[in-house]
Amino acid sequence: VCYLFLPHFPLFPENTGCGISLAKQTAQRRIVGGDDAGFGSFPWQAYIRIGSSRSMLSRCGGSLISRRHVVTAGHCVARATPRQVHVTLGDYVINSAVEPLPAYTFGVRTINVHPYFKFTPQADRFDVAVLTLERTVHFMPHIAPICLPEKNEDFLGKFGWAAGWGALNPGSRLRPKTLQAVDVPVLDNR
Repeated sequence: VCYLFLPHFPLFPENTGCGISLAKQTAQRRIVGGDDAGFGSFPWQAYIRIGSSRSMLSRCGGSLISRRHVVTAGHCVARATPRQVHVTLGDYVINSAVEPLPAYTFGVRTINVHPYFKFTPQADRFDVAVLTLERTVHFMPHIAPICLPEKNEDFLGKFGWAAGWGALNPGSRLRPKTLQAVDVPVLDNR
């Protein structure tokens, strides 16, 4: 879940029709070890691969926020060049051709990491980046943007969703091929 205000990045006015999912999520009160999300449940979910054409160095998740922009963690892309980053939208099971609708992969034109981001052992509140895609995304039932909050919206004490292909267990290096989701409490970032 990524509820954030991006003061150093341009506003994205095309927030109409955002946040619409193909499926209704049901609450799971677990932090690690989410469940299969269901195809199209998170149409804004991006699968981000970082590496050369010969090898993948790492992978991260992100959220589609407009027809040309994806927000992700700064630490994922801070040391990468745009040519090393590829964004896949509409994927559910990684490397599977047997899905109801196809996934689409995009090159990245620019990487804008928050100017205050630093690699630190502890969590960094500026760990955010915006990727500008090389071409326009055509919205479909399984590919659509997430809504960005208004500047003064308060989500503290509410629950949001986290989705991705990250570890199912703490410390595990194993990653699922199927998109996972879990609901999590929204915390204060101060």
